[in-house]
Amino acid sequence: MAEKDEALLLAIKKVGTGDALAAGLEITPQAISQWKRVPFRRVLEVERLTGIPRHIQRPDLYPPPNAPKNPSADSTADRASQSDQRPTPDTARSLEPGEAGASVVPADGDVDEHSLQDPSEVRA
Repeated sequence: MAEKDEALLLAIKKVGTGDALAAGLEITPQAISQWKRVPFRRVLEVERLTGIPRHIQRPDLYPPPNAPKNPSADSTADRASQSDQRPTPDTARSLEPGEAGASVVPADGDVDEHSLQDPSEVRA
């Protein structure tokens, strides 16, 4: 098994044991034993529990607060609008059917005669 990340080892040391970390996160000790580093979904909980800042736990996800900003990097919304990928709930607010701007397009992106009609006019 691969060695654990230093930040994960520090989190375990801060609370005493892997079992104590698991208890604080309300997960099983077996889950902790499988971690190589703090999973992105647990970073904020581990930060709250141990006081270890998120940028120490996962610098790949959270740059240090004093890190220089990359002026050439586009925002997520800009990248989504420039790509031919559909927006996701992470990149754009979902519209309810019938709401202004909402359209009925099949999930695979293919447009057929039914997708161009008002949903209330489509017959089963």
